[in-house]
Amino acid sequence: MGLVHMSPIIFTREVQKTVDFYHDVLGFELTGMDEEASFASLQKDDVTLMVSSPVPQIPFEEPYFSGSFYFFSEAVDELWEQCKDKAQIAYPIQDLNHGMREFAIYDNNGYRLVFGQELEVEEEQ
Repeated sequence: MGLVHMSPIIFTREVQKTVDFYHDVLGFELTGMDEEASFASLQKDDVTLMVSSPVPQIPFEEPYFSGSFYFFSEAVDELWEQCKDKAQIAYPIQDLNHGMREFAIYDNNGYRLVFGQELEVEEEQ
C-alpha cells in the first residue's frame, strides 16, 4: 500500500482567525467547517490544509511545530508579492544554494510557512 497524499492538521485556539489568514493572505478556499467552528478544511490548488481546535488526547498549551511547512510553488515571486505586506516575514525572497528561490512567513499562530520554487539551471555549453 502506497501513500498518495498528505494533509497537515494544525492546532489553534483560533480556528476562524486561522481560516481568515489562509484565505485572505494566501488565497486558500474554505472547503468545510463543522458547526462548532472547531475544525476546518482549506484548499489551494493541490494543497489541502486542516485546522483544528486542540483535542483532549493531545497536550496543547500553544501552537508549536519544530520545523517549517514547505509549499512548492510554480510562481513564488507572485506569491511573495501577494503576501509580503500581509504577514510577518521570517525571511524575504531569495535564491538559495540548494537550488531553490524561496521566502518564509509566519501565520497568525506563529507556524513558519516556507514557499519555494526550483531555480532554472542554465546548461553549460
